[in-house]
Amino acid sequence: MEQKEKVVRNGPHINSTDDGRKYIDIRPLGSHELGHYELDFIVSKYSPYVLLVATDRLTKYSLVRQLPNRKRHTISAAFSKMFSNIIVKSITTDNDIAFRHWTELEQIIQAPIYFCHPYHSWEKGLVENTNRWIRCFVPKRRDIASVTQEELNEIHAFLNDRPKECIDFRISSEYYYEQSVLLEG
Repeated sequence: MEQKEKVVRNGPHINSTDDGRKYIDIRPLGSHELGHYELDFIVSKYSPYVLLVATDRLTKYSLVRQLPNRKRHTISAAFSKMFSNIIVKSITTDNDIAFRHWTELEQIIQAPIYFCHPYHSWEKGLVENTNRWIRCFVPKRRDIASVTQEELNEIHAFLNDRPKECIDFRISSEYYYEQSVLLEG
């Protein structure tokens, strides 16, 4: 018999579950500072391979990693590599079963993880939009295991090395670098 998730209500909003997960309602706005990421997977029904996608909410800078599966140790190792030398202040993701060990992931990145409400993927709309662009390179019917490093490089260049209207026609990679230098200095 399936158990229903217990939630803690605070006024009109649901803030957390009984396992301590924090919902998006209490997430810092983060649109004015570097290091607040939205995270999601692109999956394939043809293999266990996935693309892990993270997009910074300020600069729209995106990271994409190909993973052989969504197992605990694979996700933890990916977090260690993906976020090792960058500023991370928070991550927002969905309630994917791959993030059951979210407290361990928070320790790896030294930042809080917030969750969208169940079946509300639009609450992390930036990364959902990024995924739509990635799907131009990796269509739904494609086995993600077949994605090459050259294709990943093309995806990164497309996402990060062109001007974007939503950030005043700045280039995400340059804007990200400028903001990270400002924080270090």
